[in-house]
Amino acid sequence: MGELRQMMVDCMRVRGYSRKTIAVYTSCVKRCAYYYMKSPADLSTGEIERFLLFLRDENKSDSTIQIYYVALKHFYGMLGLGHRMPRVSFPRRGRILPEMLSKEEVFGLITGCPSLKYRTILSMIYSAGLRISEVASLRVTDVDFGRGEIFVREGKYKKSRYTVLARGLVLRHPAALAGEHHPPGAHRRDEHEQREHLGEGGREQPIPAGQPLLVVDHPEHQRDRQA
Repeated sequence: MGELRQMMVDCMRVRGYSRKTIAVYTSCVKRCAYYYMKSPADLSTGEIERFLLFLRDENKSDSTIQIYYVALKHFYGMLGLGHRMPRVSFPRRGRILPEMLSKEEVFGLITGCPSLKYRTILSMIYSAGLRISEVASLRVTDVDFGRGEIFVREGKYKKSRYTVLARGLVLRHPAALAGEHHPPGAHRRDEHEQREHLGEGGREQPIPAGQPLLVVDHPEHQRDRQA
């Protein structure tokens, strides 16, 4: 389905779908084509319904089957063959409460990570409530140490927002954390902070040996101060 796949990719790109969504939807249609070993454009309504039943027999979850259904619906709608899609209603998804970790467990999870980079990422995710994709695209200039804010660029539904930079999370030398040089004219909301983290000639300074980039306040220390 080379040409059909490219047509589907182009159609979704025009509509502003994310790369991840495009990859998932095209993969779903591809698997349906492999199941019948023929072009998905030649499938009938009954064949589409039997493929969905095959997914059910494989013990796929309701949410997974619904993704396949939406992907196929988009594909046939693109071809002007939306009438081929069977009408399927899916049950409402129940809400499953996540398991809450204690402060000690969170502290052990963060400090047990041997990589400074990933300790910082885990701390950001936990303290600011960030999604993985959000923290992965986070820039040093998005962290305002003076105001204690983090600017999240195009999060869920491509909405940007501000969130709180936790007091217990102290980041030092953000330029060294990024591991890259900012281009001339890069936006920084606090020029004083830029000079503070850059050395002579505007070059980013490495982290001194033995000086932690990430300082995490242990829960036991918090209790001692409160007492």
